[in-house]
Amino acid sequence: MIFKSLFKPKWQHTDAVIRQAAIAKLDLDANRDVLISIATTDPVAKIRLIALESLNQFDLWRTASEDDSDASVKKTAQSRLVNAFSADNAYALSDEQKQMFISSYKHASLVESLLVHELSTSLVCSIITRLNKDKLNLEYALRSSEDEIALFCFSRLTPEIKTLERLVAKAKSTAVKNKANEQLTAIAEQAEKPKILRKQLNLILSKLLALKEKKDYGQIKSEGEALVEEWSEVSADLPCLPELEQNEYADKYQAICQRIDAATKRLKDEWFAIEAEKQRLIAHQEQVLATQTEIATIKEKIAVAAAGDSDVNVDELNDSVQKIKQSLVAAQISGADVESLFNQIAKLEATLNKLPAFAEQLVAMTKLLTQIAQVSIPETLEMLDETIDVYREWQQSWKTQARQLLLPLPATLTDTYKTVNRQWQDAITQLQAPQKKILDKISSKLRELDKLIVNGKYNAAFGLFRKVSAWHEELTLKNQEKIARDFTKLQEKIDDLADLKEYIAIPRKRELLLEINALVDTPLADPTKQASEVKQLRKVWLLLGSVNTDEDKALNSAFDEASEKAFTPCREHYALQDKIRAENLELKQGIIQELTCLKEAVASEEKALMDIGKDLTNIQNRWSKIGHVNRDVFNDVNDAYYALLKPLKEQLNQLYKNNAAAKQLLIDKAQQVVATAEEQQNFAEAIETLKQLQSQWKTIGFAGGGKDRKQWQAFRKINDDAFAKRSEQAKVEQDARSAQLDSYLQQYSALSQQINDSNNLVTLSPIFAEFEAIAIDEESLSAGQLKKLQQVQLSVQEALINKKSKFEQNKSHAVYQLIFEQVNNIANEIETDLTELPSQWQELLTTYSQSTADDACQYDLTIKLELTTEQESPAADKNRRMALQVQMLASKHNDGDLQSPESLFKQWLAMGRSSHPELLTRAIKAFSASL
Repeated sequence: MIFKSLFKPKWQHTDAVIRQAAIAKLDLDANRDVLISIATTDPVAKIRLIALESLNQFDLWRTASEDDSDASVKKTAQSRLVNAFSADNAYALSDEQKQMFISSYKHASLVESLLVHELSTSLVCSIITRLNKDKLNLEYALRSSEDEIALFCFSRLTPEIKTLERLVAKAKSTAVKNKANEQLTAIAEQAEKPKILRKQLNLILSKLLALKEKKDYGQIKSEGEALVEEWSEVSADLPCLPELEQNEYADKYQAICQRIDAATKRLKDEWFAIEAEKQRLIAHQEQVLATQTEIATIKEKIAVAAAGDSDVNVDELNDSVQKIKQSLVAAQISGADVESLFNQIAKLEATLNKLPAFAEQLVAMTKLLTQIAQVSIPETLEMLDETIDVYREWQQSWKTQARQLLLPLPATLTDTYKTVNRQWQDAITQLQAPQKKILDKISSKLRELDKLIVNGKYNAAFGLFRKVSAWHEELTLKNQEKIARDFTKLQEKIDDLADLKEYIAIPRKRELLLEINALVDTPLADPTKQASEVKQLRKVWLLLGSVNTDEDKALNSAFDEASEKAFTPCREHYALQDKIRAENLELKQGIIQELTCLKEAVASEEKALMDIGKDLTNIQNRWSKIGHVNRDVFNDVNDAYYALLKPLKEQLNQLYKNNAAAKQLLIDKAQQVVATAEEQQNFAEAIETLKQLQSQWKTIGFAGGGKDRKQWQAFRKINDDAFAKRSEQAKVEQDARSAQLDSYLQQYSALSQQINDSNNLVTLSPIFAEFEAIAIDEESLSAGQLKKLQQVQLSVQEALINKKSKFEQNKSHAVYQLIFEQVNNIANEIETDLTELPSQWQELLTTYSQSTADDACQYDLTIKLELTTEQESPAADKNRRMALQVQMLASKHNDGDLQSPESLFKQWLAMGRSSHPELLTRAIKAFSASL
């Protein structure tokens, strides 16, 4: 035994100090198993901790944190486990190892403390799943800006209205806000569902009951079926109502249906009787239409048979007619249309009986066509005289036989007749046209000749008769016979006049010579009248003709000499007129030159077509004021003028026409825009469109005199009416917006009063719901009204949030005061009651009461709390405070954030009770300062 003791390793020595020194000298790689044995079996906690520090294995730290008997070893091991999840993972744990640890580690409080480190999304979700705490779920749903974590925690929450409202107001994740908003909406809809359902059911029952008063069963039937179908759809939601209420609605529905049936029984019977009559009429009409179709088919076949088609069987047609007749009789229908059908059938039967005789008539008609085909169509007047009687006899025979036909002629024969007849008519017309003109001319002149004789104008009558005689010789014998009686009668009168001519003419010529001499002796003051009188006397003289006597020759010579003398004063007048006409010609030629230049300017686009309107008007006015020109140049000058003026005017008129069409199109568009605006009761867009049309109107040129002004008046009236209606509508809309704004302001004013009267969170919660329930229709307000309303809304919302924050802060302060009280009780070993605390704080204070803290770590945490809450630390702690401040600043620079006072205070409590009571007092003081 002695030797055994002598050779026993120092790390197994009974003296703890020797063992501790020996352990420090052990090589880690060579003595790993030894160190593991020491770490798990050595009776001294400090030595076990040294061995654990040397090994520094995650699994050993975990085992120690769970199974070691010493609280300080457990605390240190737990600290190492927590650090393993920090950014500097000295143990190189994989995500799978971390997941395994989180799911299997038995101390939930330590697992929760891992959340202070920056972890992956999956690890955070695993921790939250493991802890399964509603408050933690809510905290991360509110604070996490990562949608995946926030949504994961949100999915684990119980969807309570208060929780959802808080999430909507404060959640950092937009996705969570949207989800919470959706659930709030769904809850509100579910809460409103019974109310809406009752309205729907009552409305349907009211409509059903109203059917009882209607008198049109067709309307009752169609509306009733629609309401029954609507009831079937709506009643599917009845389970959301109490069972008693469900039964009441079902009973009401059945009772109303029975009342409707009873009240409308007579109407129902009458309606079905009317419907039956309608069906009978439809069947009647269908039978009539079918029969008419069959009759039309047989008529077509009869027409084919009548055209000489030998393939058509007349017996079969008779059978078809009989079948139609029997079918119509079997249908047992009556009426004027049926009688008409029987009449048509009777005609078909008669027609079929006539077909054999009609075939013989077709042969005769065909023979007539053959006969006329053998006669040559006349090409000269001589041939026409020879054949026209043959043609007219053939035409009369055709008309006579056509009147006796039993059935209509086939189209082929009719077309052939029309062709032959047209050829003869064209030939006759062509040959007779010149003859007819001569006949018409002779007839007209014979009447004129008779008037000349009656009026004593014998010389003119002689001349005219010579012309008529020449025309008479150009007529054919048949045409001469047409006017023979009248022509012979006038010829006899002319012969009688020839004998009286000498007796009448000489005395009259003597009178005319005296009259012309009087004009020579006493000329008229007006040269024009003088010339007119001379011309008139000469005209009468010429009408008297020549008698072929010596006296007549002497009178003619004397009259010619006197006429020349009488006309001498007129020549000076006409010379002056010639000069004026020459000047007029120069003026007109100048205008023609202007028009030529104007035309060239328009053609070369030097001058716009729209700009020549005034020029043309000026030219036309000047032209109309210029007097006459000589007859020999009148036509040439006028033709040249109008040849230039007409195209320019046509172009200008076409331009005016195009402009008028373009303006009319704008008028039509404006009318359409206003009509659409009136239909939609929205003139805002219409006004903008009309303004665009007005701009387009300005770009269109003149549309012509009269037309342009009328179009402008029409267009302006449309615009004026639209602007007036817009103003009227704007006033109505403004009144409606003002009323809507007043309604919203009254609601928010009522909410403000309720907020002021609220004294706890319970009374404040429904105010939040009522605030959210106010749905603002932004389109019904103007921009200014909406801005004012949003300011009021924001003010009410801020008042709500402030009130709620105040109540929650008061509640939170009460909870923290209770926590501080229980912590002091535990520190002073006074019996505590943790049941009134939140579950998280219950677990934390339980851990605090059951373990002893590492003084150094708890000391540092106390100073960190004081730094975070800006509280003073004792002077003795100045150096340590400065070092920790530098460390915290570095951590903030690297990690981007500092731990909150609450998180630090929780870590402080999680370490266990301190052996220095003043640290607890300082920690509570510092944490209280942050509340």
